[in-house]
Amino acid sequence: MLIQDKFNMKKSIYTLLIVLLGLNTSFAQISFSVTPNPNNVIAPPTIPDTAGHGDISNLTNQTKNLRWERLLISVPPSMQTQVCDPNACYLPGVSARNFSLAPNQQNGDMDVHFLNNTGLPQEAIVHLKITNQDNNSEVLTVVYTYNSFLTDIEKLQIAPNIKVFPNPATEFFTLKNADAVKAVRVFGLDGREIAFWNASPDQVYNIQQLASGPYVIALLNEQGHTLKAVELVKQ
Repeated sequence: MLIQDKFNMKKSIYTLLIVLLGLNTSFAQISFSVTPNPNNVIAPPTIPDTAGHGDISNLTNQTKNLRWERLLISVPPSMQTQVCDPNACYLPGVSARNFSLAPNQQNGDMDVHFLNNTGLPQEAIVHLKITNQDNNSEVLTVVYTYNSFLTDIEKLQIAPNIKVFPNPATEFFTLKNADAVKAVRVFGLDGREIAFWNASPDQVYNIQQLASGPYVIALLNEQGHTLKAVELVKQ
């Protein structure tokens, strides 16, 4: 009982600090950006090629030499994905490329295409890591989610409003505006499922047992389909 009371007290303190300080999921200033982030797309299964379109921008007056790396977090064998950067669109087998952004360049392509040729509903999650090759400490990650199960209401109203905080997290994370979330899956960046929880009544999840590092969490609706996926960093 004392351990649980101590944990609940810590949850309350952390939550209060987050509210007071207005922290969000961005915890480091970097010199380029990708929007939207995370990137969630919904499309009918009859469309064979659906792009999660992202815009990458150089926020400085110096050329940025960057490298993207694609990780397949949860992609069914019947689907493929491919990445388009400001230089080109690459075949599905290409998982990393270098590219440059001119000074103050805005709205270059940073897209992930989801190729579903089955005509059947599918869902997939891709993690894209973008690193500044001139400063390896500058790293930006984007999670792209494809789903042909969800409704327009889930896409336009429910999923965008779900928030995850704090991020980075040490002992727990909380979901806000998450009444539609009925379960949470935690993936390692190698695609292995690390943890699974049915929805907590208070939407608070204890991650003390996880090793430090980045994870992808998928937030599932009542039917078990992914409403939204985001990267969560455990400190």
